[in-house]
Amino acid sequence: FSIGVLMRNSCHSVNIRHTIPMCFVLFLFIGFILSFSFTVTRFIFFPLLFLYFIFDLVFGLKAAKKDIRIIPLWIYSVFAVHVLYGVGTIIGLSKGNYKNK
Repeated sequence: FSIGVLMRNSCHSVNIRHTIPMCFVLFLFIGFILSFSFTVTRFIFFPLLFLYFIFDLVFGLKAAKKDIRIIPLWIYSVFAVHVLYGVGTIIGLSKGNYKNK
């Protein structure tokens, strides 16, 4: 949420890496909607989504050096963090400034 507000107030304070989860959420939303209408979108959307989960699995394997049981939790957690961070940024962009009481 605060990244979106910061982006509205001072673009120079936000690094490009802060916008990646927002782009990911927009990719998920727009890609999912367009995949119903355009066949070519399915050939782009689903392979890229599959690639995302492959990278997630690879980094999960690296993180789970000793305990392989954490891999499903890792995959879910990373996906959830990216989606929630992206949604929060979008909400922050749409809400605007913080309001002081």
